[in-house]
Amino acid sequence: MSPLITLYLWSGRNDIESLSFIFLGRALLARGHPVAASVALGTAIAFKPFALFAAPWLLLIVYQRWRRGGSGREVVLCLGGLVAIPVATIAPFLLAGPHAFLTDPVAYTRGWPPDASPLGRSGRGSLALPLIRTARRRALRAVTAMRFMRLVGGA
Repeated sequence: MSPLITLYLWSGRNDIESLSFIFLGRALLARGHPVAASVALGTAIAFKPFALFAAPWLLLIVYQRWRRGGSGREVVLCLGGLVAIPVATIAPFLLAGPHAFLTDPVAYTRGWPPDASPLGRSGRGSLALPLIRTARRRALRAVTAMRFMRLVGGA
C-alpha cells in the first residue's frame, strides 16, 4: 500500500470508501439483513455525508418490512445502526466548533468566503505544485547521476 494514501485521505478524498459501504449496505439489504445494512450505510455517512441520499431508500424498505409483520426491535436496531456511527464521529467536531465545522469542510472546499482558505481561491494544489516540480527535478538529477556512475564504473 502506498504511503501517499494518507495524503489522499487527509484532503477528504474518501469517496471510494463511502461508496463501498453504500454498496455493501445495498448487498446486505438485498440478502435480507437490514440491521447490518443500516450499520454499513451509517459508516458510509460517517465517511461522507453525501451518503445520506441513500438513507430514505433504506428507511422505506425497513418500514415496508415492519408493515408486513416485521418486528419493532428490528426497526429500532436499524435506526440505531444508521445514526450511531455518524453521530459518534461527527458530533465531537460539530460541538467543538459549529462555525469551524461548516467553514472547513463546506466553505473551504467551495472557495467561499474568500478568507476561508489561507491561500484564497488558489487552493492547496497551487502551493504543492512548485514543491512537486522541485522534487521531480531532484529525482531526475539523481537518476541521471546514477546512470552516469554505472556507465563510468562499468567502462
